[in-house]
Amino acid sequence: MDLALRLALVLVHVREDVSTDDNGIRKSFARQLGRANFSDPIEEARLKPLRFQRLLAARDETEIVQGFRRAVDLAGNKANVRDLAGLLLNWKSEKTRARFAFDYFAAGNAAPKTDAEPMLSA
Repeated sequence: MDLALRLALVLVHVREDVSTDDNGIRKSFARQLGRANFSDPIEEARLKPLRFQRLLAARDETEIVQGFRRAVDLAGNKANVRDLAGLLLNWKSEKTRARFAFDYFAAGNAAPKTDAEPMLSA
């Protein structure tokens, strides 16, 4: 599957671009899927831990598209489009998946730099 097709099949489900939270702070797509507050149990995340693990393990094109489409649905069809596009274009990179995991668990400051960051910098 072409990367552009992967991107289109997921982004068509996004109805609103939400690149920042209510305080104007940048919010990654993985952070949108994680728990609302760091003190909340992980089971209260929008993307439940088992689904998170499946998405993280996805390597097949169909699994990647289905996993991200479900994630967009769980996020209320709202996503940080720029961040989501970077994830989709670079998902097969270990660094990208590691960054996604760090952000999901609200530990993004400790995450390694990803392949997507230079490509998507403004």
